[in-house]
Parts: sequence; C-alpha cells; structure tokens
Amino acid sequence: MQLRLQPQLLCVLVTLPFLCLNVSSSDGNHPLKREASDHLTLTVNSMTSLQQAVDIASSLGNTAAYTKIQIPPGNHLLTAPTLFRGEINEIEMTGAGGGEVRLLCNYSVGSNNYTWYFAGLQSVTLTGIGFEDCARPLRLDTVAEVTIQDCSFRMFTEAALDIFNCHHVLFNHSLLQDNSGTGIVNASYRGNTGGVSFGYNTLPVNFGSPSLLVTDCVFRNNSARATSAFRTSSQAFFAQIFTGRGGSLALFVNESRYDLDVTIRNCTFTENTARSFGGAVYLLLGGFGTSHRVVVERARVISNVAQLGGG
Repeated sequence: MQLRLQPQLLCVLVTLPFLCLNVSSSDGNHPLKREASDHLTLTVNSMTSLQQAVDIASSLGNTAAYTKIQIPPGNHLLTAPTLFRGEINEIEMTGAGGGEVRLLCNYSVGSNNYTWYFAGLQSVTLTGIGFEDCARPLRLDTVAEVTIQDCSFRMFTEAALDIFNCHHVLFNHSLLQDNSGTGIVNASYRGNTGGVSFGYNTLPVNFGSPSLLVTDCVFRNNSARATSAFRTSSQAFFAQIFTGRGGSLALFVNESRYDLDVTIRNCTFTENTARSFGGAVYLLLGGFGTSHRVVVERARVISNVAQLGGG
C-alpha cells in the first residue's frame, strides 16, 4: 500500500486487514428533444419544471441510451426524491445560460434516504448546479463513470453526497459548505460524514481497478455530528459503521480484489468538524493482498476540529 500525504494536512488514516412520449413536436418550447435515435435532451422552461423533467428522465427506461437535462439560471424546486435505475444508461444534468442555477429541496422525506439515487448507470454527469437545503444526500451506487464539476452543495442535513462502489470518479472545482451528518442512516462503508463519502466495499468480479480524483474543491464548515458507539477504528471497522468521522470528506475502503487509486489535489478544508475523528478528512483503507494508493497534495487545511483526534 502506498500513501503520500503533504505534511500540512491533518487527517485520520486507518489501515486494516413506461412512459410513452410524443417527441415529434416542432414547438420550440417543447421540453423534450430527440437528438438521435437514442439521445434525448430535456429543457427546463416555462412549460416544464425541474421536477417534471427529472420525473420524465427517470421514467424513460431503456428508450434512451443518453439523456441530458438543461437547467436555466434561477431557483428550481425539487419536490420529491427520485430514483434513476441502470436501464437509463447515461444521464447528464447541466446548468445552462451562464447564470446561477440553484436547486432547492422542498419535499417530505418519508422513508427515502436520498434526494436523488443513481443506481447502476453507465455514466452520471452533474455540471454547473447548486444544491441547497436538502434533508438527504445525493447517492450514486455502482456507477461506471461519475463526473461532478463546477457544482455546490450547501445546507444538507444528512451529508451531501454518498458515492459508493463507483468505478471512475472525478469531483472537480466544487464547493461543499454548511452541510452536516447526524448519523440517522447506518449503511456499511458509506454516508454519515459531514460532506461527501466515497465508499468501496467488496467490488464485483470484472469491475476493474477504481480511481478517484478530487481536485480544486473547497470544503467549508461541514460537520459529522453523529455520536458513534464505536470509539476505536477497529470497532468501527468490524461493525462497518463510521458515524461521526470525516467532517468534510471520508474515504472508506474494504476491498481485496482491486487496487484503488486516489488523488486529492489543490483542495481547501476550512472549519470542518467531526464528533469522533478526522475533522477535515478521514481515511480508512482495508483489504488483503491489495496496494491501495492515496495521494494528498497541495492541500490547505485551516481550523478543522475533531473531538477524539485528527483535526
């Protein structure tokens, strides 16, 4: 296992063994446009709210190999949690028009533990979007290619992002600020951080070696607030629950088949807190016979606090 950390970074590292649609309209305000036989573009406009566009996209099934949602500047309400399943294949959501795009959550949580859940897709891309005031995180599960770029995540109350068993992940030029995790969702090797968690747990056969690149991001005033019943890392590892760890970012790895390659570069961690360990960053690397590689370079770490250790 290879690890290289810049001396400025204070963190904790633990290493352990059917919807039918007529799209032929030529009306310029029609929300759905078929670019090719299997490429569709949905545009949020005066006729179609963001939630309606999301509902359409999540219902397309295998009728479109690639779906894009264009979101204009302004405030847009998310009024229901949404599940995107693997038969959708590829989805891209992007801010359009050059102004600020803000997505505000206004829904009853109920039994759902997500705002959006992307499960088994080939590709998910989020670009130029601001998410605010959501009670549950965006969850990405077993997605082959994840790109999150020029986005912001603010005031989530149960962590902002839960990215689990995804093959290649790029998290670039984005902001996580004023998010918290209270630990109400107990899931193995995932979630319950203050900002974003990246989890890898027993990857499928033929998955291939995963990679994660986090670059030019800012993590400010996020908090992993949950009180953990597992005070030591060994206890948490065997229970597979890591509440109260990683104020802004956490990496949880339990993988013995493939080597994981992680780079965190040019990121700023400011005034993040954790109830247990890793005020800024918490890393847990487990697996037998693997050589996981984590590089943290050119990090700026200012005024992060953890109650038990690793500010």
